[in-house]
Amino acid sequence: MSSMGILRTDWTLGPVAIDPSAYIGLKVAIFGGTGGLGRAISEALLAQGAMVTVLGRSLKEAPHRQRTFVRADFSSLVESRDTARQLAAETFDAVLLTHGIFAGPIRKSLRRVSRGTWPPAH
Repeated sequence: MSSMGILRTDWTLGPVAIDPSAYIGLKVAIFGGTGGLGRAISEALLAQGAMVTVLGRSLKEAPHRQRTFVRADFSSLVESRDTARQLAAETFDAVLLTHGIFAGPIRKSLRRVSRGTWPPAH
């Protein structure tokens, strides 16, 4: 078993459901579902009847009876690992990683790059 969870062996790749009723009751966890692409996917799935667990720093949307929010800061490697370990991944039909921050053991800073200065001079 990896440090990030359990590898599912009972799942196989299949066609994407086109019938909107196929999403009713679907259980989905969305890492980074509070903004950008993750938020759009979350809202679309909720509108189709899915049960959505959103993981992120903060949730600004109004409460929804089919949405659960788990506060998590993915810029922290320790918190990312702890959140993943506490999440019962085997209870979800799908887990989506849409967060824009990936924790790493070493933080690196990039200087600000503006149009016309890429690639940076070495």
